[in-house]
Amino acid sequence: MSLSDDANAPTETKGTGGSVESRRIGPYRIARLLGEGGMGTVFEAEQLEPVHRKVALKLIKHGMDSNQVLARFESERQALALMNHPNIARVLDMGSTDDGRPYFVMDYVAGLPITDYCDLHRLGTKARLELLLQVCDAVQHAHQKGIIHRDIKPSNVLVTAETGSPMVKVIDFGVAKAIAQRLTERTLFTEVGQFIGTPAYISPEQAEMTGLDVDTRTDVYSLGVLAYELLTGVLPFDAKELRDAAFSEMVRRIREEEAPRASGRLTTLGDVSSLALRRRTSPGGLAGQLRGDLDWILMRALEKDRTRRYATASELAADIRRHLSNEPVLAGPPSVTYRVGKFVRRHRLGVATAGLVGVAILLGLGGTTFGMARALRAEAAARREARSTRQVSDFVVDLFTVPSPGSGAGRTITARELIDRGSSGLRQDRFLDARARARLFQTLGLVYRNLGLYEQARPLLAEALSARTALSGEGDPETAESLNTFGSVVLLSGQPEASRPYFERALAIQERTLDPGDSELARTLNNLANVLAKAGDLDGAKSLYERALSIREQALGREHPEVAKVLNNLGVLLRRAGRFDEARPILERALAIREAAFGPSHRDVATSLDNLALLFLELKDDARARDLLERADRICVDTLGADHPNRAEVLKALAIARRRLGDEQGAGAAETLLDGIARRAAAPASPGTSTVNP
Repeated sequence: MSLSDDANAPTETKGTGGSVESRRIGPYRIARLLGEGGMGTVFEAEQLEPVHRKVALKLIKHGMDSNQVLARFESERQALALMNHPNIARVLDMGSTDDGRPYFVMDYVAGLPITDYCDLHRLGTKARLELLLQVCDAVQHAHQKGIIHRDIKPSNVLVTAETGSPMVKVIDFGVAKAIAQRLTERTLFTEVGQFIGTPAYISPEQAEMTGLDVDTRTDVYSLGVLAYELLTGVLPFDAKELRDAAFSEMVRRIREEEAPRASGRLTTLGDVSSLALRRRTSPGGLAGQLRGDLDWILMRALEKDRTRRYATASELAADIRRHLSNEPVLAGPPSVTYRVGKFVRRHRLGVATAGLVGVAILLGLGGTTFGMARALRAEAAARREARSTRQVSDFVVDLFTVPSPGSGAGRTITARELIDRGSSGLRQDRFLDARARARLFQTLGLVYRNLGLYEQARPLLAEALSARTALSGEGDPETAESLNTFGSVVLLSGQPEASRPYFERALAIQERTLDPGDSELARTLNNLANVLAKAGDLDGAKSLYERALSIREQALGREHPEVAKVLNNLGVLLRRAGRFDEARPILERALAIREAAFGPSHRDVATSLDNLALLFLELKDDARARDLLERADRICVDTLGADHPNRAEVLKALAIARRRLGDEQGAGAAETLLDGIARRAAAPASPGTSTVNP
């Protein structure tokens, strides 16, 4: 078996007839003991012929030659021999000793258990998931060969970096089960009542101990436990508590108790700063990374009902890849009906007992009626939400169903034309419900805003705000979202004081309805700070920026692009206040975060380049400012278009830098482009003002 190095491993074993170093088995010289299992002993060995190499040799123990043990050992040999995958340790040779004990020889893997490797190298969440994908691929390969592992856990998933990059090796198929072919001519069966696997990692159906109801989804469950431990540093259920519990209680917990959400589990652990540090983030950042997609993916892998679990390891891997690619994941929170059904099944005895007592019947009836009404309301809300989502989806599909070349309209349709078409169609569509209409007005308005078309965005966002206020009043986070977005367009249109009431109303709603660490609250604080900054209240703006920055760093991690937005704005504020030494590292940090997150050619990178260049103009470092501004201008043209208002900001500063450096021709060219943008824009930009991020 391929195991990791163990510095404390003994150099000899009882019953082997002397020193381990003196032993030879066929062409293999035994070097040292690596580990022992229930039926076999694993040695590090040196192959002497026909090639010279280090290997791992697994030998059946003395006295373990019953038919059942021999059959299982032979099963493991055959299972491994069937597989050929880079993430599964290879079988190199098989044979028997002079006294008839079977052995097999495998790749020697000088690796660490996956959890230890990730913690030792302080791998972040993304890197841990990428290693987990290798595990999923290996397990999927085994399943395709008709083999269920049944004991996936960190010590059976080693990571080696001998090739230069970390590579997973799945080992120990000693309790594997064949589902597609016979692995051995010997009779092999699992006795009823025999416990197979490691309690903290086994699936509910595996805990049944019959072995009759185990399929590939049992390995998916174990992969879910492994993923949970990799990401949070703890198991869904405490391993010691499981070991210490009575056997029947241990089985009941495995079969019935739902695992807590990973992000919620962190809140029960007290100080998790060391866990977060080993994942290169903060405690709040770690919880923020897990909340949403990863919570849902883990919960789906850990479903007690295997029909709701991922059907295959490749399905689990596909959802992880969707998450890493910022695509929608297939996993999602279970419905209210499903949760209510689970509650009833868990409390059958209580419901039955209540049914025998008259008073309890009345009380239970009242409580059940109330609960049923609440559940029905929740289901109705879910149906309304599903209907709205479906209508939004259908609208977007229709929007992108443009005429084909064969219909006579064979030119390329522009993004702007699509949005204009959607805006017109939305106002004419009488069949959309109010919630879907509000969502679409909000989305299209945001698109116009991001294109710099503030006058086109304003009426759409006003419609969204009106609809959401009518639907939910002043006490709903969606209303706050619309207030925030509408206010941002008013602010970007050059009316900071007019935007202020919208941000203040949004902030009042969010402080009543959201968690104090919610990132949406930070968005509103950031926007209100932008208003105060333009009004000259630098101290008030700085206080709000710092509060928003603290929330986002805790919720999202220090390297998140949303953190860079606040850093950008805080740096601009400090530059305006003449506090250049404070502003420079903040603006440089914002730029570094954006380049790492988006690459060198993103429009937010252009914003950071522009603001850093303005600081260098203040410091009279004109050559560095010019270089940054020329790069920012190229990005603006490529990503926003030649006539976008943000480009005007860059061109104004670029003209100043070039003129200071004696490049009158270059300065004139920048001013000519700036004049063209001003003439074409519905609302001319205010040259010389650095860009803030709403």
